[in-house]
Amino acid sequence: MNRRLIAAGFLAYSILVVQAHAGLVYTTVTKTELEQGRSMAATSQTRFEGNNLRIDYQDNQNPLMKKGSYMLIRDFGKNICFVNPDDKTYIMWDMKVMGAKSAFKVSNLKTETILDEKGPKMLGQATRHVKWSLSYDMEISFMGMQNVQSVTIETESWVSTMYKELVKLLQANVQSSKTGNEDMDKLIEANAAQITGLPLKEIRVTRMTDVKKGKTNVNTLTSEITAITEQDISKDVFEIPAGFTEKILSMPGAGGGSSGAARPPPPARPPHNSAGDNDK
Repeated sequence: MNRRLIAAGFLAYSILVVQAHAGLVYTTVTKTELEQGRSMAATSQTRFEGNNLRIDYQDNQNPLMKKGSYMLIRDFGKNICFVNPDDKTYIMWDMKVMGAKSAFKVSNLKTETILDEKGPKMLGQATRHVKWSLSYDMEISFMGMQNVQSVTIETESWVSTMYKELVKLLQANVQSSKTGNEDMDKLIEANAAQITGLPLKEIRVTRMTDVKKGKTNVNTLTSEITAITEQDISKDVFEIPAGFTEKILSMPGAGGGSSGAARPPPPARPPHNSAGDNDK
């Protein structure tokens, strides 16, 4: 797995954990603009109930997230897996294992709130218009080689002011997403601290500069929720289907592992009822 993809995955996961809300179904359209005029588009549906979240990839140009596949995040991030119905397999995603195998360090971590003002109504909901920045240096060690990247992320969000109590509950449970990698956990906490609600629209510009070569890569991710409803969701939605087998997630330096080993799905942790579930 690409090292940059692993780092991006950690960051995306930390954002995802604090964007979840109970009893909601929403559709998100995302476009990522890359270097040299390249771009990728994606549409996904997110369902959240209790402590569990499921993201279905409906139309995605990213080969790692094929149409029909989905991610399950259960019990506030303590149980994460990626499910591929095409070959009836799933991959368990252990944040602590990934953190332990990730050989990189973070320094000069800084966050800044640039703007926080009343925003327009979107999808019938009041919003806050927020801009903030995150910057840090990341040193990656891999197979005896070292690379230092200077990273700056500028985010502009139009955030729903509903579900505040539930967001506080999710932020209190951010410990569940800790990796055991102290530097990566700092990034997770920095992102969690900036999320105050559900972003109905977000523009995120990421600049990564190779300190040695002086080359900067820029990508812009724009995501927008196009539909949102509140409803009860069956617990079965968050279960791994019977008969699916597990593939082992191989990490750089992890020593490999068999892929597609026939293991029965682990039992889902029962969701915990909480007062936040009713705060809408």
